[in-house]
Amino acid sequence: MRVLCILCSLLSANGLAQQPQQLQPQQQVLGAHPHEGASKFHVDAPDASKRDLVPWKRLASIDRISRATNGWIDFFVVIYWGCVVLFFLGMAHRMAHLPDSFIGYVLFSADTKNSKHFSSFGRTESVQTGADGFATRTLAPDFWSVCVLINYGQVHDWRGRPARPLPWYLLSFFMGLMQLSALAFILEGINPNASPWTTTPSAHWVESGTSVNCMKFIMVSFLGLSVTTEACGAYRNWVSAAHNVSGEEDSLISIFAVLVPCFHYLITLGTILGGVAVVLSCQQTPSILYNSLAILFITQVDEVVYKYCTEMFGLTVDWVIPAPAWDILEWKSQLLRQFVVALPMIWGYALLGRAWYTNMMPLSALISMEAVKNISGF
Repeated sequence: MRVLCILCSLLSANGLAQQPQQLQPQQQVLGAHPHEGASKFHVDAPDASKRDLVPWKRLASIDRISRATNGWIDFFVVIYWGCVVLFFLGMAHRMAHLPDSFIGYVLFSADTKNSKHFSSFGRTESVQTGADGFATRTLAPDFWSVCVLINYGQVHDWRGRPARPLPWYLLSFFMGLMQLSALAFILEGINPNASPWTTTPSAHWVESGTSVNCMKFIMVSFLGLSVTTEACGAYRNWVSAAHNVSGEEDSLISIFAVLVPCFHYLITLGTILGGVAVVLSCQQTPSILYNSLAILFITQVDEVVYKYCTEMFGLTVDWVIPAPAWDILEWKSQLLRQFVVALPMIWGYALLGRAWYTNMMPLSALISMEAVKNISGF
């Protein structure tokens, strides 16, 4: 009997010792394929990688068009930009057959006896007649206009020495890169998962998000109006630089002279993108007001830099330059100017409307696409 008890105790001890050994192969199988297990984990568990992929998948399933284009285009994009194209095509058709656009016909009288130049929609630039009888234009007093006037030889220091074009062009690009960097840092700090359409304001005493959403629309409108002078100035500078370019001048200088206004306009559109993203991320009206006004300082950097250079180098600038006749009289140039000036506001409403339509921040899809690239290894 005693021997039997000893044998039973030995058998039970061997069984308990064999249990960890039986579990070890299963543990080795799970640990032998870490990539396979990780891929299953990404599909089933709500980790950070899956959260990054959610916005892009959601954008690609908004409606039929978004599913067909993998999220690049949806019904809002088609309808909104289709209306914009039809509007400007209608303006082009009317201006080609009549001396003015439809809005210009509504806002201004058809009597041109007491006016030298027939007014059109959005025509805010002042065109004068010089002493020689030719039309002239006065550019805005900022650093971007200084870069254009250097090509005309109308910028001098306190000793009367003319400014060299290339160093000032490089300085303007450095200033523009600083503005774009500031916008990039602002956009990086915005929550990509914020709700563009506010339903519950962060202020607990406000019951509904209607006032916040109305404030978002109003501030986007103010942003578009605020950068109108920047867009108009970029267009004037581009026309003036292109008009002064000739075959006898240095090709590199001519290229820089034309690219500087284009870079200025790109910064203007980037400011709209950053401003709309900031406004959409806010969940109470005071934050919308403060942040949108603060981001507009980026568009005023060129004026601050011009004042700094004026005090440092004693700049003497002649802001009056010849105005090309085709930019004043031809309807195509007028239509192009109206489109360039109106595009920042159109761009702002497009970002706002699509964010409300998809309930996604403007940059959340781009962040999701970057996450896809990092995970896939491309």
